[in-house]
Amino acid sequence: MKPPRAASERRPADPHEVLTVRTTSDQADIVVVAAAGEVDLLTTPLLEQALDTALRPGSPPVVVDLSRVTFFAAAGIRALLVATAAGPRRRLPIVASPDVLRLLRIAGVDKQLTVRDTLADAMRHLTMSEAERPTYGNDSRR
Repeated sequence: MKPPRAASERRPADPHEVLTVRTTSDQADIVVVAAAGEVDLLTTPLLEQALDTALRPGSPPVVVDLSRVTFFAAAGIRALLVATAAGPRRRLPIVASPDVLRLLRIAGVDKQLTVRDTLADAMRHLTMSEAERPTYGNDSRR
């Protein structure tokens, strides 16, 4: 039996091999920052860079799609909290995979973020009036 490989041998050195982050815009002029793969200390800067670019002043509304994220570390939570704190009046709905949602709940930040079940729900959230929107957090998954 072969001994287990060292962590450095298991992990690619290039963050792009572990996480893909794409930014797209739809017909309703909503920007979607979508991540797929693992969000950890090594790859979080890719997510942060995409969020920083998408959330520039005067930019259209943004949705963060983490539905294809398979691992989500504390560094990813920090990136989401920093992005939502950047503009107190800016809505930033997040679509979370079960793995991401679990960590958000464990960390106790799911109530501070607007977590939606689907990308369509997140986009709909952006078009709701102030009266229609929930007052806080993860209203769709309680």
